[in-house]
Amino acid sequence: MRIGVLGLQGAVSEHILSTDLALNELGIEGTVSEVRETTHLEDLDGIILPGGESTTISGLSHTSGITNQLRNSDLPILATCAGMILAGTSCDGPQQELIKRIDMHVTRNAFGTQRESFETRLNLKHIRELPAVFIRAPIIETLHDRKAKAIAEFDGKIVGAKKGKTIAVSFHPELTSDLRVHKMFLKSIK
Repeated sequence: MRIGVLGLQGAVSEHILSTDLALNELGIEGTVSEVRETTHLEDLDGIILPGGESTTISGLSHTSGITNQLRNSDLPILATCAGMILAGTSCDGPQQELIKRIDMHVTRNAFGTQRESFETRLNLKHIRELPAVFIRAPIIETLHDRKAKAIAEFDGKIVGAKKGKTIAVSFHPELTSDLRVHKMFLKSIK
């Protein structure tokens, strides 16, 4: 199995490490590599869109052609924090080029600024008591897509959704030692 991590900005190395560990624990032979240009998307089985600054990632991804290529593919996606914004169809704040994988409106920085970042435990569909790190985290304001399902809520707000082989969460699973989100993604591909 070949997994890519969009390597333009954000928590790239953390996702590479978590995915590599998850592959090993699941006994799946595979590799994890950075994706910085469209040719890096060739022969991938899935891609991770990491957290970071969504406007920066969006701009670089659009300029490199990665946005259009992902928009027109059915490549499985794990989108975390800023990646969740990119996976949606609309968001508040600055205009961004989005991949539009799940028909949802995402609100940026919904829990506040960097200073209001926090860690909590939440339940994700089929995963109980998951440690979740929220850093300037977005929320799904509206989930329009009938084929998509909310898979996590926190404080009455949707913080996770799944549509087919696309999983979007507003927290950072790569910043904890819990590999269950990465494993869920890998199992959805297999």
